[in-house]
Amino acid sequence: MNDVPAASDETAERDRAFRRLRRHVLAYAAVNGALFLIDLLTPGPWWSLWPMFGWGVALAAHWLYVKSVHIDEVWAQQRTEDIRLQAHDLGHIEDIETRHEMAEARRRPGAGPPDKSHFETVRESYEKKSASRFEKKGPDDGSEADAGDAAPEPDETLGNRS
Repeated sequence: MNDVPAASDETAERDRAFRRLRRHVLAYAAVNGALFLIDLLTPGPWWSLWPMFGWGVALAAHWLYVKSVHIDEVWAQQRTEDIRLQAHDLGHIEDIETRHEMAEARRRPGAGPPDKSHFETVRESYEKKSASRFEKKGPDDGSEADAGDAAPEPDETLGNRS
């Protein structure tokens, strides 16, 4: 009877995979560093580059495998939402998602139209983030003008060259 939830098993497996990758990187650095020093101290062509390249390809494949198999679903969802909120054409994204959900609704018999609340939530969040980027950084009473409100006099920018 295993009382440990599956999520902790996945987390433990992901941690083991990253530890194995870290050991692989350290072994690569140590062995290829030693080979490079031997190559540096002996005359002849640069032969140590070939093992570095070959092992480097294997190391890159190992890294890609670990990153692709052990994806944290919460991170992936957060990253997707961040990218969606940073999109310059949020209306286009909403249109694609609406068409996708409408197609899904047509495939399921008896299903009603898709809920629009998700799109409204995303748009509101995007508008809040956009508004906070462009808020004035001065006092709230508006008595002081921003530095960019008035154009500088030509003599100020040219250094009084007249």
